[in-house]
Amino acid sequence: MMRYVSDVQNLMQMMNLLKDSSRSIQFEAFTVFKVFVANPNKPKPIVDILTNNRDKLLKYLLDFQNDRDDDEQFKEEKAVIIKEISLLGREQQQQQVASAAPAAMTPPLQPQQGLNSSISIGQPTQQAAASGVGQPPGPANRNIS
Repeated sequence: MMRYVSDVQNLMQMMNLLKDSSRSIQFEAFTVFKVFVANPNKPKPIVDILTNNRDKLLKYLLDFQNDRDDDEQFKEEKAVIIKEISLLGREQQQQQVASAAPAAMTPPLQPQQGLNSSISIGQPTQQAAASGVGQPPGPANRNIS
């Protein structure tokens, strides 16, 4: 099976069968096509074809056999395949951007302006201590009116 889904000719044949005039053939072609897309170890030529045809495939699949309301499994698989195809192009772009910008060129994170770094958490400030805020309730810290 891995050899079959690694062959560009087989992918092209399934993509052509997706456009067949017979809805049954389209459906069966989809069941094979999804294996090409779902394969986590797609060879580069397969990824290239899917990426180059990404927009056309997404447009086609969004309208593909939408009348199959009773087939929940088909709807779920179709959604997964659409998501996978939509991510293909972005993954390559992210890899290209990551390889083009070495980590050494990214600026270090700067602390935000206006934050007081001398505040120690858990210790009451002088003002809070004078007003009794942050102190345990007790006779010395009660405000008597």
